[in-house]
Amino acid sequence: MSKSKKESFTLPIEALVAALVCSKDCTRVPLECLHIRGDGTIEATDGHILVQVEPIAPPSKKRSKTILIHRDDVKQILKMAGKIAPTITEWSDETIKVCTHNQSMTITPVLHAYPDINKVLQKKKDGKSFVIAVDLLIQLAEVLKKLPKDSYRPIPVKLTLHDSEDMKAMSFEVQNREQSHKVSGLIMPCTERNQ
Repeated sequence: MSKSKKESFTLPIEALVAALVCSKDCTRVPLECLHIRGDGTIEATDGHILVQVEPIAPPSKKRSKTILIHRDDVKQILKMAGKIAPTITEWSDETIKVCTHNQSMTITPVLHAYPDINKVLQKKKDGKSFVIAVDLLIQLAEVLKKLPKDSYRPIPVKLTLHDSEDMKAMSFEVQNREQSHKVSGLIMPCTERNQ
């Protein structure tokens, strides 16, 4: 039985929402989980999409151990927390205690090794930044979802960034399985808000 650690830390709501990209493939157990690193960075991936939430101010004391929370438990935590960021108050290999202002729950951590995400992240920041409103991406996804399932899924969408003097846009293209039709278009950039 491992000793329970009492140091508490807050889980940002953004990090819990990141768990929406966790894999639903039960043969890839670590990818079904939200990964909380010792430095406070929280990661989730299904092997195709990766979301990483880093704290602006890392914790003063780095935890020696990482924590894996299954996506189903994250859903329960989100349900309990609402809009209030929950706090992990204790954790061990057997249990994790999560609290909000007036409720608490105990969950079982997943004991698996998580892949090293740093191996796939871009080290050099030499790419061009391109700002797209999230509503436009959702709208595009909704349009593409209406294409006939049997012909267009799972078909990859080709995204191309254009940043020339005469055009600043992101084009998309998706071709059906039979290669008889292609759907394409542009997503226009939006103005980046100043911090």
